[in-house]
Amino acid sequence: MTSNDSSLPGQPKIFAIVVDPQTPSTVYAIGRFDSPAGFPLAFLKSTDSGATWSVVSKPTFSYTSGSAALLAIDPVKTNVLYTIAADDGLEVTTDGGVTWSAPTIPKPAGSASRGTPNQPGLDGVAVDPNHSGVVYVVGGNESFHTGKGYLLKSTDFGNTWTLLTSTAGFGNRIFINPKNSLEIYGTSLSDIGCTDPNGQCGIYKSTDGAQTWTELNIPESLVQNVAIDITPGLLYAAAYDGLEDANVYTSVDGGNTWKTDFPDSTALVPSIGMQVVRADPNAASTAYVIGPSDTNIVSKTTDGGATWTAVAVLVPYQCGSQTCTLGTVIYDLVVVPQAQATGSLPAVTSVVNAAGFQPGIVANSWVTIQGTNLAPQTDDWSNSIINGALPISLDGVSVSMGGQAAYVYYISPGQLNVLAPDVPAGPVTVTVTAPSGTSASFTATASLYGPAFFPWPGNQAVATRTDYSYAVKPGTFAGLTTVAAKPGEVIILWATGFGPTIPTAPPGVAVPSGSYPTASSATVTIDNISAIVYGAALAPGSAGLYQIAIQVPTTLADGDWPIQASIGGTQSPTGVVLSIAH
Repeated sequence: MTSNDSSLPGQPKIFAIVVDPQTPSTVYAIGRFDSPAGFPLAFLKSTDSGATWSVVSKPTFSYTSGSAALLAIDPVKTNVLYTIAADDGLEVTTDGGVTWSAPTIPKPAGSASRGTPNQPGLDGVAVDPNHSGVVYVVGGNESFHTGKGYLLKSTDFGNTWTLLTSTAGFGNRIFINPKNSLEIYGTSLSDIGCTDPNGQCGIYKSTDGAQTWTELNIPESLVQNVAIDITPGLLYAAAYDGLEDANVYTSVDGGNTWKTDFPDSTALVPSIGMQVVRADPNAASTAYVIGPSDTNIVSKTTDGGATWTAVAVLVPYQCGSQTCTLGTVIYDLVVVPQAQATGSLPAVTSVVNAAGFQPGIVANSWVTIQGTNLAPQTDDWSNSIINGALPISLDGVSVSMGGQAAYVYYISPGQLNVLAPDVPAGPVTVTVTAPSGTSASFTATASLYGPAFFPWPGNQAVATRTDYSYAVKPGTFAGLTTVAAKPGEVIILWATGFGPTIPTAPPGVAVPSGSYPTASSATVTIDNISAIVYGAALAPGSAGLYQIAIQVPTTLADGDWPIQASIGGTQSPTGVVLSIAH
């Protein structure tokens, strides 16, 4: 590796490296050069998978320890990166490393012996892979047995912070499941009730987004890192006893039980010093191990840790007239997400109302995007809503509408369902970003209103009674007894696109409890007969979902009758019916 800066000659010592999740050929690293001016630090960038590098900046902070866990990149806004510098403080860049700043982070009680005047002592940083702007930092005092361990979280790119936990012990690293942001593993987080007699805790698990933790039973007391396989429940952990016994453990049940088949007694991989394990994001049951420390050994498994193959990494160099090889010390590695072929860029073919399928967008309402190569797999946000915050990225898939991030509910190669941001009325540019790249722009029209009922089978409007029993004709759902709406009874219609509310509901979260009625009055007709509308409002606990309470006209005969709504001068699509039976 050489740089484009003549004042930084030779090969730098790399302390941390990270890959751009949106463009895997772009790689960032922090390195230190041996130059006549001393040992200057450089923030480096490669756009060709590491073949060539350029110096982006020469940060003024120092850096003495190395780990990929000390450099993190936002999953969507990849010009935002975070690092833990040698003074145990967090540094943030919002321009791809050109400039760096240290945010103010509140100091938990008992953390005064480490850190900077505006930050506590920190040991690790991690970003939520599914939520842009969500970042965690973890740290503790230098005393492993008497100091404080603490975990803090920011949801606005590090501008403000919330303390999640802080009690006796010390913090080390956290690792977030890329498929489930609620599932987080912490190493040496003894602030949740360490039972190790020496006060050194190995690994903890949270299934509620770091709100509560459970200590896992792993044979070693110190865990260097946790790697999460793409196979559900499969984990790897590099651990040691603080002395010479280092090993790699695997779990197939999410950390409840652990075993090791790692060949730590072989001559190639002796059991001395710390190790690092990294899961392959491209292949199930595949992982790599670096270590022990001060070695050039890389081991690989393709069967979930049952067997391992070890090789020595040798670097060629010129010695006289011959080419010789030299073992190099490897401290860490990053397994790059597999880039898709250029021809598989996402392409948008339509942007429509998710209920009525009419073209266009309504702010804060549901939208369906159709096309090709929109996502590498099928997924939804079931495991990605943290403290009510809706994700703007799922598995590397995000949507921009008018320059604002939409909230991504469902992804598949041919269709996305998203909640539109607060876009103004008029032409709106829509793009989809997937791991393979960003789509060409698609122009849609945003409107203030676009009412549409969600449909049930037979184009029946989704309707319930006040007790939430279905108001739908018998036989609509196999194995479920249902009763059609009756003339004169009060029912709730479920819809989207009914426009602004007073007050305005907070964006990006489930609608809080309370009343958020529509700013304009809605009307509903059934077979062209006006129904009494008691009110239209956003449904608490949901997002972009409106409930319209009506009384079914008493004059309706039995049958499937066309139903339409109107608000703000805009009518819902035709073709939707409500089944009536006395």
